[in-house]
Amino acid sequence: MNQGEHLNKYEDDQKFTDGDQTFINEQTDDDKRFSNTVVDNKEQSGLEALLELDNRNKQEFLGSEEKSVFQEFIVICQIRKDKYISEQDPHLQFLMEKAVYKGVQKILKAQKIQDKEQWQKEQQRLMRLFYSDMNIGFITSTGQLKSTVFIYVHQTIANYLDNRQINLNFNKEDLKIIANYFSIDERNKSSKSSPEFTSPILTKEKSEKEQFKQNSAGSKTLSQNEGEVENQLKRSLPLCHQSNWLKQEFIKKDYFKKQFLILQKTNENELKSGVQIFFVYRIKDDQIYAVKKSQLASNVISFFDVFSTVNLSEITNDQRKIREAKILSKLNHPNVLTLYDWWIEEEESGYSLYLMSEYCSYPGLKHQTNDLLNYAYYYLNPMNCKEKIEQIKTIMLQIMDGLEYIHKRGIVHRDLKPENIFVTYGIDCQLQVMLADFDQGKDVRESKLSIITDEKLNDQDLNSIKSRNTINSGTSGYATANSQINKEYDKMDEFYALGVTLLHLILAFPGEPKNRNLYTNTFAISDISDVLLLFDSWAVKLVQNRHPEFNFQQYFHLMELAKALLDKKVKEHDHIRKIIQSW
Repeated sequence: MNQGEHLNKYEDDQKFTDGDQTFINEQTDDDKRFSNTVVDNKEQSGLEALLELDNRNKQEFLGSEEKSVFQEFIVICQIRKDKYISEQDPHLQFLMEKAVYKGVQKILKAQKIQDKEQWQKEQQRLMRLFYSDMNIGFITSTGQLKSTVFIYVHQTIANYLDNRQINLNFNKEDLKIIANYFSIDERNKSSKSSPEFTSPILTKEKSEKEQFKQNSAGSKTLSQNEGEVENQLKRSLPLCHQSNWLKQEFIKKDYFKKQFLILQKTNENELKSGVQIFFVYRIKDDQIYAVKKSQLASNVISFFDVFSTVNLSEITNDQRKIREAKILSKLNHPNVLTLYDWWIEEEESGYSLYLMSEYCSYPGLKHQTNDLLNYAYYYLNPMNCKEKIEQIKTIMLQIMDGLEYIHKRGIVHRDLKPENIFVTYGIDCQLQVMLADFDQGKDVRESKLSIITDEKLNDQDLNSIKSRNTINSGTSGYATANSQINKEYDKMDEFYALGVTLLHLILAFPGEPKNRNLYTNTFAISDISDVLLLFDSWAVKLVQNRHPEFNFQQYFHLMELAKALLDKKVKEHDHIRKIIQSW
């Protein structure tokens, strides 16, 4: 399951729970009845005067007795707009202020205040926001904008705002801000009441560790550096104890709960094979991430499960999930999803694997797509022919760059499809796609080179890259016969899936996969000229958002490449890239 699958669509004030936390989501438009008109761009001197006044007001507030009846909150905002907007645009700060104050609007509406001055006075009584506590920046390495705002909320409404999400549409600005409110004070209380976890597995190791340090305190042969003492201790322990110690480095307790604030998550009723996706905020680096949680079947996680690099003929589902983390942790490429961290948590229900990766979303205003299939439907389908071909060219070249990168490192994806390719803005504000979801991926060299992070295959090995399937891999409609169990899967099968993906970029059919599979299966067994009119009739009947002048004949040369990929007539990365560049 990827970041874009099955995310909840919330109605006004709809609640969802996660343990002892309740989240409330509210959809609302910009209400201008009693709001100040957004300030136009000011002269630099005027902005400086405004910020200086705001800073004086903040210092007065912090030194007043009034401060004692306020709680500290953090508001994490995602900013969506169809066109580029700079994080340094002062106009954006005023919009952010307006969005954050939106949190008290329902309360003020309930009071039926009719006077504008009284409305603004009551708003200031319930919430305080200062520009110096507002930070606007990018999400990780992408061009997606987010903002972090620290505010002060009157204790009478703190419970109302805590864990609330407000989606605010600025219709005249063509901009949307999604704001999540969290009480810092409440989380400080929770963290103080949560004891640090001490694993019984390490009880003996811990006592040996303390004894070792005491005995070594006066030794001249040992460095006073704590890290060197730790390393010498590890080497002194028996292998079985070293295994448990290393294992504890990433088997954690309550780590996810303590490190992250949940902004959004998949519905618990929509879990797929024990997988859940969270969009989260981590305060220590002021960033938004995606976290994929996978329930593990085993009640015992051994050293072998986690650290083994042996290429087994049979592998458990748990080992396969852990293998995805190990594969992604080696990769560093702009067209491959970045994995920042992974760990295993011990929970009441057993063990779960967590993967913390880049948060990827195409931050459009009307359609917030995460994967390439949705992007193709909402954004490519309505484009005219010339614009669409240029976009497809950009997308295909980036996919090829990502594929060649992983292939040169001995990795086959084995489930390439548009749903497993994420879409976002790059820092240069251009479209960026990333290969993701390597849960069926495999490093064909893992028995020998799994600890080498950037070792490349030579040309001969690259051309012969293949992997024997121990499961039925791939997805119907994208998979060849070689995806079946005990078959040899190689890069030509990846190219087949690339050809199918290209067809869906030319035209994306909506709804369930049935129509898309019929489209690609018919194409695979037919001559291109024989199906153009048939496909045009399907487009008229099924794809309402296509461009009015769309027809398949306009994309004949793109379909020729798709056909060659499905027929496995194009065998080299460079050859495919040259064909794409010629469009």
